[in-house]
Amino acid sequence: MVSGSLSHAQADPGEYGSYPLEAAEENSLMARWEKKPVLESRVIDDMEGAGGWKVNGIGEMGYTEDRARDGKQSLRFSTSVRDAAYLALPGNKSEWGSQTFSISGQAGASSVQLRFDKPQDWSAYNRISYWVYVHPTSMPRHNLNLEIKNEGGDGGALSSARSHYSNDLKPGMWNHVLFEMPHLQRDKVTMFSLTRELTGNNPGEDPIVTYDIDRLELQRVPADAYEGWAVSAGKFAFSHAGYRPEDPKIAMVGGGGGERFELVDQAGRVVLAGDVGILENKNGVFHQVDFSGFHTEGVYRIRCGPLVSDPFPIHGNIWLQPVFKAVNFYYCERCGYEVPGIHKECHKDWQGFRGDEKKVINGGWHDAGDLSQGIWRSSMAIYAMLCNLEAMQQNKGASAVRARMLSEVAWGLKYLLKTRFGDGYHIHWCRMRMFTDNEIGTVDDVVVPAQNVAWENFLAAAVESKAAMLLEGADPELAAQARAAAIDDWQAAVASRGTWDQASIEEAAWGVSSSLLMARMSGEEKYRKQAVVLGDLLLRCQEQSFVEGIPITGYFYQDTERRRVIHNKHTAFDEAPMIALAMLCKELPQHEKWMAWYSSAVLYSEFFMKRGSQIAAPYQLLPNSVWNRAEVLADKDKKHGATSLQQFNEGTRLNDDHVLRTFPIWTDSLFHGNTNIQLSSTWALAEAARLRNDAEGMKLVGKQLEWVLGANPFGQSLMYGEGYDFAPQFAYCLKDIVGSLPVGMDCRSGDQPYWPATVSATFKEMWMEPVSRFLGAVSVYASPIPQESGKDLDMQVKATQSAQGVVNLDLSIRGSGKHEIELRTFNARSEFTRKQVDLSASGEGKLQFELKVPDVNRPYVAVISVDGNPELRREVVGSYSDASILSGKPGRAVCSLRPWSLLEEFSRLN
Repeated sequence: MVSGSLSHAQADPGEYGSYPLEAAEENSLMARWEKKPVLESRVIDDMEGAGGWKVNGIGEMGYTEDRARDGKQSLRFSTSVRDAAYLALPGNKSEWGSQTFSISGQAGASSVQLRFDKPQDWSAYNRISYWVYVHPTSMPRHNLNLEIKNEGGDGGALSSARSHYSNDLKPGMWNHVLFEMPHLQRDKVTMFSLTRELTGNNPGEDPIVTYDIDRLELQRVPADAYEGWAVSAGKFAFSHAGYRPEDPKIAMVGGGGGERFELVDQAGRVVLAGDVGILENKNGVFHQVDFSGFHTEGVYRIRCGPLVSDPFPIHGNIWLQPVFKAVNFYYCERCGYEVPGIHKECHKDWQGFRGDEKKVINGGWHDAGDLSQGIWRSSMAIYAMLCNLEAMQQNKGASAVRARMLSEVAWGLKYLLKTRFGDGYHIHWCRMRMFTDNEIGTVDDVVVPAQNVAWENFLAAAVESKAAMLLEGADPELAAQARAAAIDDWQAAVASRGTWDQASIEEAAWGVSSSLLMARMSGEEKYRKQAVVLGDLLLRCQEQSFVEGIPITGYFYQDTERRRVIHNKHTAFDEAPMIALAMLCKELPQHEKWMAWYSSAVLYSEFFMKRGSQIAAPYQLLPNSVWNRAEVLADKDKKHGATSLQQFNEGTRLNDDHVLRTFPIWTDSLFHGNTNIQLSSTWALAEAARLRNDAEGMKLVGKQLEWVLGANPFGQSLMYGEGYDFAPQFAYCLKDIVGSLPVGMDCRSGDQPYWPATVSATFKEMWMEPVSRFLGAVSVYASPIPQESGKDLDMQVKATQSAQGVVNLDLSIRGSGKHEIELRTFNARSEFTRKQVDLSASGEGKLQFELKVPDVNRPYVAVISVDGNPELRREVVGSYSDASILSGKPGRAVCSLRPWSLLEEFSRLN
C-alpha cells in the first residue's frame, strides 16, 4: 500500500521553505492511525448524561449544548493557565525568593477526572479515542494529558508511563485524539483523566483555555508493534531521508513481503530487481533489500510482493533537508523572541546574579519540551552548527542552509555573551516550566546564581574561539566579543585548579579542544602546551586493556581516577574525547605523543564502537556501555538493585562478571531514552573515522543516522516533520516542532528497542541535545574526503599475525622517486623505524619487518607513513582477543588493515 506524500522526497532538495516550518501532517503517524479499521469499540462516556466527571485544581467543568461531536451535549472544561496562589506557596520559593516549581516540578495543573466505582477491565481493547473542540482565543498552544490509572504495577524503573500528552490541538475545530495502549496494563482501571498543565501565558495571550470533550471510547485496532528488533509487519526499515549515490543502500522489509524486490522510479518503471536476502542471528530473522549498486539520482520506492515503500530520494545533497529542519528546531526554541504561531517575546523577567550584579538572562534557546536553559546545551548547539558551517563552505547548494545556520549561531552566541558574569561565571542551569508575565518583581520570577564550572568554561572557550574565527569576516564586532570572552573563559578554567594532574573526562576533552582552538586563533604556544598536558589526562581516562579477558576495550572512565566506567543514561558527551584526539593529531602531527593520541581513537572506534555494534546486528546500533556485576550489586536498594540486576543479566555476556549493553541500565522510571546517547557516540565515531580515513567506520556512522530517520524496526522517522510516520513528541510547553528529536528510543526488557505510542517525559521529550549531536555527526558524515586519481604512489601492506605475539609485515610500494617510510607503533616494537626507498629504477620496492607485541592483553596499532606526513599512511590494527562471543561465530584473534591506498591519499593532499 502506498501512503506517503511525494512532497517529502525531492530528487533535488533545494526548496526548503520559511521558518517556522510546517510539518507535512499527511506523512505523520497520527494520519496513518486515522486510517486504521476499528475492529471493535465500547463507549465509556458519550457525555449525554452526568457521567461522574469531577474537576481537580483551579478549573471549572460543566455540560454544554453549544456543540457536540454526536448527540446533544459535550463536557466543557475550562481553566486558567496560571495559578498564582500555587506559585506563591513557600515550597516553590528559593532562599533568595526565586520561583523554583519545586512542589510538583511544574507550574501547576488542572484536570477533569472520571473515577470508576469498580475497576474496569479494558484488556480487550488497545486504543483510546475521544474528541475535543478547542475554543479559539489568542492562546496558540493547546495540549491535554491523558492518564489511565490501574490497580497493580510497581512503578519501578522498567514500568511504562501511564500519562500521554496530545499536542497541537487546533482551535476552532473538533480534534480526534487517539492513543494506542497495548503496552499498558489495563485490567483494573480505576480512573481516566484529562489534564491541562498550567504552562502560563505571555502578555497578549489569553490566560483562559476552554475545551469541549465528547465521545470517549475504547477501540480495538490492528495495533503498531512497539518492542523488539523485528521489522514491523507490512513496513520497510529504510532511510526516509534517502541515500547518496555511492552510499550503501540496504533496507529491510517486515512480514508480508515477497522473495523478490523491485526499485521503482516516479514513472512506475522498474529500474532494478533482485532477490530479498535473508539474515538470521540472535536477534531474529531479517529480510534485506540491497540496492547499493544502483547510483542514478531520482526519487524511488521499493516494491516487495504486495508491499510498496514510501518514496525516497537518491541524491548527493540528501542531508541538507534534515539539517535545515534541525536548525528550524533551534529557531522555534528561541527564548526572548517572538516565534510566529508558537509564542511571543518571552521571559523578560528571567534573571541571574553574581554578588550584587543582577541582569536579565533570556535569549538563546529553550532546552526541550519545557523552557529551561543552560550553558552547555547552548554551547553544544552552537559548536555543532559551527562544524556544519565549516563543512558546507564548498557546497554551492547549501547557501540557504548556511544563511539560516549563521543566524542561529549569532543568536546563540549572543546569549552566551549576555549571560557571562566574568571570571568564568555563567548561568550553569535554570529550570523554567512556564511562560511568565515579563514583569520583574512578581510571583513567577525565576532568579538563579551564576556558577563557575571548569569544563563548561573550556567548552564555552572552544565555542567562542571557533566562532570568532568563523565570523571574523561576516560580523567582526561579534567575532571580537567572542574572542575576548574565549580568552577570559579559558583562563578561568585553567585557573580553577592549581595543578592539572587530575581531571574529569569533560574537563580533559574540552580542555584539549579549547586550547587548540585558542592556539589556532591567537598563534600563542602556551595554548598548545596546555593541550598536551590535558591530552595526557584524557588518555588516563581510557581503558586500553581487555579487562579480565573481555573482548571490548577503548571505552572511557568518568575521570582520571578510573573508579567508574561511563554509563550514559540520558545525557552523554562521547563526542568530546574524539573531537579532542582528532584535533590533537591534526594540529600537532609531528609531536612525540601523536601515536598515543591516534591509537586512543583507534581503540575507541575499533574495539568499542565497531565490536560492540555486532550485538545489535543487523542494525549495528552502537553500544552503550560495559557493565561489571559488582557495580550492580553495590546498589543496596532492593527494588533498584533487583531491576538493575535483571537488566545486567539481559546484556550480552562477555564473561562471568561483565556484560555489554546496547541500551542503558535504567535506575528510575523518568530519565529514559537512548537516541541522544546513540547520536553522541555516532558523532564520536565519525570524528575517529575521519581521522583514520576509515570507510567502514563511516558506513557505521551512516547506519546510525539512517536508524534515526526510519531504518529502525518500527519504520518511524524519529525527527518530527522529516520522513514518514513521525510521532508526536513531549512538547507540553510549546508545540511539536519540525526538526526536533526526542531523548530517544527506550528499552524495557531484553536489551532491545521499546517504542510505544506513549508521549511522556523523558524518552519522547524533544530536546536540544540529540539535535546537536545529529548535526555534529552529519557535519562529518556528509563531507566525504574528495578523491582524485592519476598520482604515482601506492603502497600495499600484508600483515600475518602469529600466536607468539609476533606480526610479520610485508610492504609493497609502487611509484617513482625517493621516499622515506616511517613506522610508528602502539603496544608493538620493531627494529624497523624508518627507511629510504628509491623507486626511480624499477618503480617498485619491497620491505619486510616484524612487530613484537609486548602485551597481548592490549590491542596493537602500527601506522606506516610516507615522507614524514602522518596523513599519508596505512594502518595495521590487531589484537589477540577473541570477539566471537559478540557475533556468535567461531572466533580468532584479529589483525586488520585500512583499505585505502596511498595513491588515494596523495591525490587528496597533493
